[in-house]
Amino acid sequence: MRVLLFHWRRRNHALDSSPRAGDSMPIVVSAWLARCRQRLGDRLFTIDDARARVHGWQITPIEGGLGRRYRERRFDSLATCQACNGHGGRQDALCQPCLGSGRVIVQHPHQEG
Repeated sequence: MRVLLFHWRRRNHALDSSPRAGDSMPIVVSAWLARCRQRLGDRLFTIDDARARVHGWQITPIEGGLGRRYRERRFDSLATCQACNGHGGRQDALCQPCLGSGRVIVQHPHQEG
């Protein structure tokens, strides 16, 4: 019975799922599924993406398009305060350059004002 089934499968290419040279069907299906995930994510996050654009946030699709990461660009201008090494001061006094936050705002050359 096993030998008969083996020979039948070899002749019947529809049951053989091993990839062959020039067989692009798995690639086509994979690309189609990726586009479907991206479109679904775009629909799910339409309102959130619009709100992020209004505020000027960076939008990064994650999880194959089914998730989003939003980031405020102003975080690029924050740096660790060198005076207190990011701790905000000592137990008895706050750090004056960062006012106790442990962060200072750094102006990058491409930013104005």
